[in-house]
Parts: sequence; structure tokens; C-alpha cells
Amino acid sequence: MWRVMIADDEPYIREGLEKLIDWSAIGCELVYSAENGQELLEEIQKCSPDVAVIDIKMPVMSGMEVAEFIYKNNIPTVVIFLTAYADFQYAQKAIQYKVSDYIIKTSALEEIPAAIERIRKKKESEIVRSYRMIMITPVRQREKVRKFFIHAFHSIEYQILTLGDHEEGIMVTEKNGNQIEEIIQGCEKMRGFCENFLGEEPKIICSASYRKVEDTLLLYEQMQEYAKKKKHEEQIVLLEKEQILESEDVGNLLNRVQNYIQNHYAERITLEDIAEAVHVSSGYLSRFYKMKVGKNLFDTINSLRIEKAKALLEKGDKKIYEVASMTGFEDTAYFSKVFKKYAGCPPKEYEQTCGRR
Repeated sequence: MWRVMIADDEPYIREGLEKLIDWSAIGCELVYSAENGQELLEEIQKCSPDVAVIDIKMPVMSGMEVAEFIYKNNIPTVVIFLTAYADFQYAQKAIQYKVSDYIIKTSALEEIPAAIERIRKKKESEIVRSYRMIMITPVRQREKVRKFFIHAFHSIEYQILTLGDHEEGIMVTEKNGNQIEEIIQGCEKMRGFCENFLGEEPKIICSASYRKVEDTLLLYEQMQEYAKKKKHEEQIVLLEKEQILESEDVGNLLNRVQNYIQNHYAERITLEDIAEAVHVSSGYLSRFYKMKVGKNLFDTINSLRIEKAKALLEKGDKKIYEVASMTGFEDTAYFSKVFKKYAGCPPKEYEQTCGRR
């Protein structure tokens, strides 16, 4: 059964979509309903739904911003846009961000089930391929290589691999077969960069279908063979079918993520910001953090923000909107909602309770 999330700032629209569409009859489960784009995006990053039905115009974060984030971070959620008007001024951007459908709200009850059925048929007709490539480059030019790599593979999931004192690997993962051409073009760009600026050609190892056990093992064996020649085979670790190699030291990566959060919690930070700062892809970072810590990255961020907010409220010298701004929340109403979720009561009530102590 497909998981669906919806977002609309108008309560009666949300209620209509929740209650008047028979989600189970179209093979779906409505798992979350949000009143703005930021709230929806936080839930999407916790567990990517199959489909997100999103109002284009919303406060805090628009539907277009959510669709852009989903597209740029390669999140496998299919987006359906809702709009109150029959104008298509956003159609060009919607196409750019691979939005599946564009539905007028007055016909949403009929059109959403039809749109989901079209998505289902399209997915069933697609031949899913997967691809994994590892590019080995010298450590001495690490920063130059990583910056150019991000430029060459800007929308592809990647992961840094530690391969010894003198070399590191960059592993690219393509899950759906629709970015293989981009990977090939990126490889050519990287070859040219390494030859022209570093004076040597990178070694590239590929697997055409890493989801198949035999191809997974072949890629692993190729890496082992290469590692033995370089006398650092102990750093290549076979993991699950879809996670062939362990990246750099887990504790080090985790520490850098936690440090970034501590230093930037008062700002508007995204998964993409953190991933770029610690040199991994956003998709890998999200899964890595959930696996190692046991909770979503933004749960950690919001938990820290609310602890900082509590401390400021206890001092009693700041307005609630000031506390919200100082702890990374641009919208006071949204801050109050998140505060209540983590603290068990609204910020005003918490402040009054502290004042009576």
C-alpha cells in the first residue's frame, strides 16, 4: 500500500482530502497531513512517502520550495500539485522539478485518485535499473577533487570512502536508472579534471546492477583486489546488499554532524546544508543518521532547539517571538506547535510555569 502525505494551509481543504477520498480503495494510506510546507518537508525527510499532494501557495514554505528540495535531494517521493486557480504560471518550474500532476482544487476529489493511478501505471511500466560507480582519487588534492565532484555530479547520491593515507574513493549510487547518462557524463568531466589539473587519471570501478547479489559481490571483489595491491584491504568492508562499502570512520562523521548542528541550530538549516558541510550526499546522511542514532536528523535538531528555547524562556527576559527567532524558527506559530510537541505544553504556559517557581 502506497503512503501518501498532504499539505494545504486551508483546514477545510485538508479535511476534505482526508475524509472524502477513499484512500484504501486506491491502494493508499494517508500517513500525514500538514498545514505548511516546512512541516510537510520535515515528515518527508523522516520517511519518504510514495506520493505527496501539495498546495503550491502556503505560508512558511511554499509547495514549490518543497518540490525543489525533493528534486534536488533525489528523494523518491512523487509530487502532485494543488492550486486554487486555473492559471499555470508555475507549470515550467513544476516540469523542471519532475512534478507528476497539476490539479485544480475544485476537482481534487476526482482528479487525485486518477493521478495516483497514472503514477502507478507509469511505475509499473518502467524497467528499474541500478548503478554503482566508485572513483578513486589522490588524497593530497582532496578539497579540489570533492568540489569538482559536487559540480560534476550535482544531483547524484554519493559517499566518501577512506582507502588509506594516499587515496580516497567517491562512491556514486543511482537507484532508478534515470540518471545513468548523467553519471557517465560526470565521469568524463572527472577524468578530464584529474588529467588536466592533477596530472593523473582516476581509477573507476562500476557495477551495472548493484542490487543483484552477483553484481554486488563482483564490485566488492574488484575493490578488494585493488585494496590488496595498495595494502589497505582491511578498510574495505562488505555490508548489506545495498550498502557495499563502509565510508570514513563512523564516529568521526557522526561527531562532525553533531558539531554542525550545535553551531548552526539557530539558523535555517537544511539536510543539504549539513550534507555539504560533512562531504556526503543528503540521501546517505539521512539514512546513516537514522541507522546510527535511531531517530531522524531533524528530530535531533528540533529537540536541541526546544531545549535552548526552554533555557531562554526560563530567564524570562525575551518575548516568545524573539525566542523563536533565536532558536531557528522563522514562524512563531510553527515554533509554538513544535515546542508543544517536544515540551508537552505551549511556550507561554511553560514561561508562566517557570515564573511561578
